[in-house]
Amino acid sequence: MIKRFILFIIAVTYFGSVAAEEPYPIQNKIFIKMKANPKKWQGKEVAFQGVIDEFIDSGKSAPYFKIKMPSPEVAELWAALLFKPGMGYNFKVGDIVRIFGYYQSFDKGVESVGANNSGFHLLTFCVVNISTSETYFMPQGIKQCESWGRGELPKLNN
Repeated sequence: MIKRFILFIIAVTYFGSVAAEEPYPIQNKIFIKMKANPKKWQGKEVAFQGVIDEFIDSGKSAPYFKIKMPSPEVAELWAALLFKPGMGYNFKVGDIVRIFGYYQSFDKGVESVGANNSGFHLLTFCVVNISTSETYFMPQGIKQCESWGRGELPKLNN
């Protein structure tokens, strides 16, 4: 009887943890592949976590920030928020964020991307500010952001 109970507890613990999806999953481990071949990843949906290292908000266009990701090695990624200025977002350098959007490469030297000379960035539909427990999303992407919150990596063209 005790052996059955122990097996039951082990089974419930194992299968319960396998079935549960983490909200707002991330893919930091694929970033190195993306950086090596940005054209291949053009338009792909991705999600990352990092620390805001730089934040640019001119008040005229969408905010733009650089995050540093610790894994698998220190890497930087610029993200353009697809939100209108004045939507009440609250970001500052040092905040830990999870971002979801699609990967876009561009020709280096494009004036509209300012300090970003990497040749790629993430066009961001959803942001979870872990530091403040606030979630921001582009209104047209609410379904995808809700799916991401349930542990899925949704397609943006759904």
